[in-house]
Amino acid sequence: MAESLLVCQIGPYGFGAPIAQVTEILDRPTEVRVPRTPPLVSGVAVVRGQPLALWTLRPLLGLDPTAARFALRWEVGGEVVLVAVDGVDALWEPGPPLAREAWQGLLPPRILPLVSAGWRYGPGWVWAFEPDLPIRLRAEAETWGRARG
Repeated sequence: MAESLLVCQIGPYGFGAPIAQVTEILDRPTEVRVPRTPPLVSGVAVVRGQPLALWTLRPLLGLDPTAARFALRWEVGGEVVLVAVDGVDALWEPGPPLAREAWQGLLPPRILPLVSAGWRYGPGWVWAFEPDLPIRLRAEAETWGRARG
């Protein structure tokens, strides 16, 4: 059995965040935009006195980056970030994932390095984020910056 996932929505897409990494669900905090950062960094928000980067995956999905309503507080390897999501649906314990070939064509290619598995979920799909999502986002942001600059 796969690890339990917190099923979230980003636009029309369903994603699963490993519950071991998500320590809190917040209403989207007010962030301060930081000049010259890639579009994946929505800004910096202060949560209980701690400044945290607020990451958005919406540009990778071709969506408006400002529409997210919530933020997941994500911890991995001592690093803490916020990941913007549109909604939180359920805590879910998935069965065995489908073969990557069955679903990878359903996602924009830029999001694929951030996803580890896929499942049918109701009428749609859920794709599991890699547990080290913040590290992968930082690498993607650097790639984005090189491609744009």
